[in-house]
Amino acid sequence: MKEEKKTMWKRIQNDFFGWGINPSNAPLQTGEVPPPPDGHPYTPKDLRTAIMPLQLSRIRQDVQTWRDAVNEAENAWLPHRVKMQRIFMDTVLNPHVTACLEKRRNMTVLREFAIQDKAGVINEEWTQWFHDRWFDDMLSYILDAKFFGYSLVGIGDITDGLPEECFIIKRWDVSPDRDNVTNMPYMPSGVPFLEGPQADWHIWVPTSSEIGARRCGYGLLYKVAMYEILLRDCIAQWADFAEVYGQPTRWAKTRKLQGDPEFMMLETALQNMASNPYIITDLDDQLEIIEPSKDNGAGGTYETLAFACERQISKVLLGHADALDSTPGKLGGTQGELSPQQSAMAEIEAVDGRFCEAVVNKELIPKLKKLGFNIPNGLYFKFMNDGELQAKRKTDDANALATAQWVKMLFDAGLNVDPTFVSEKTGAPILKKEVTPVQQDPFTVNLKSKSYQNKL
Repeated sequence: MKEEKKTMWKRIQNDFFGWGINPSNAPLQTGEVPPPPDGHPYTPKDLRTAIMPLQLSRIRQDVQTWRDAVNEAENAWLPHRVKMQRIFMDTVLNPHVTACLEKRRNMTVLREFAIQDKAGVINEEWTQWFHDRWFDDMLSYILDAKFFGYSLVGIGDITDGLPEECFIIKRWDVSPDRDNVTNMPYMPSGVPFLEGPQADWHIWVPTSSEIGARRCGYGLLYKVAMYEILLRDCIAQWADFAEVYGQPTRWAKTRKLQGDPEFMMLETALQNMASNPYIITDLDDQLEIIEPSKDNGAGGTYETLAFACERQISKVLLGHADALDSTPGKLGGTQGELSPQQSAMAEIEAVDGRFCEAVVNKELIPKLKKLGFNIPNGLYFKFMNDGELQAKRKTDDANALATAQWVKMLFDAGLNVDPTFVSEKTGAPILKKEVTPVQQDPFTVNLKSKSYQNKL
């Protein structure tokens, strides 16, 4: 029986793992990965083949599971991120969280970029080469590391001089503390992704740890998860409240006993009257459904709690509580100034841009060169600061207009302003206006001359 189990286990390894089999049965050194069997489709280009196709079960989440997830990640001997990533799987399904994530991704992915040298000279050929769908996906996966804590991104097959795709390795099978990809959750050993030929085909994107408990951060979604759990429970209870108090209840009174044919006929009639709730009591029974008052009802409580949770989620992901739901034109900014919401999102856009630039320049471009792409040395990936330049131009124009109005007020009051002072304030060269003499016709000039008047 033991031999049959052993044989079955080897067959599972061969069919699903793609690695981990030692055909020669030779002893392996600590940390050494057994070579793949001959003819097996496993390739270092895709570490997904090193993972057994197991479904990660979804469970009901609460604040205690949120606590358990960080305890599992901070375990001193065998840290894992399985519980944390399981929570994130449900967190990103929330529509408000999804909208915040998409908004933040688009703030970076939709920015214009260029491949240029240190002097700022743009290489048009390689800039156009990077304008492809695979690179848009790569930027999205790089940014997702800030949400999930880390990302291991694979570069797909190369066809016609371009990667066909890029893909993400399932995060619950990636151990950021042991730098390996496991074949199933909670296994401490696996394929290392920072060494070997597989390192050239995969981009490792970790985040900084805020408290130093682990080498890799937990991601913004861990801070969002608790509010999302409260929001999820709040909406479920709100739906129950609407079902109980938002629909009419049918109340039937009868002398018939339960089980009598007449009682069963009455109950069947109530059941067939749509899906509203019904109650059957004796004629002498008293029933009262106590509904909260309209001014301080439970519906208002649920709405207030849901609104508060959504504001906290927006604050964590977008930098401001009203960044997602603000009304255009009422953002609170004065003329020439950015509103608090716009300022917060501009800061996040700048930080995310630097994060992506560092990963592309230090990780992606060197590995593309190893894979045979002849990217010239000295070229760098850089986002164009169009938004910052436009905001600065708008502010400068507003300040110049205010200065011009102030100078006109002084001029109307009979005062003159030094053009040099105005030029320093506006940044524009200020010159005195040249007065062109008025041209008059000869007849008018003759009438005004004394000699002509004497002749007359």
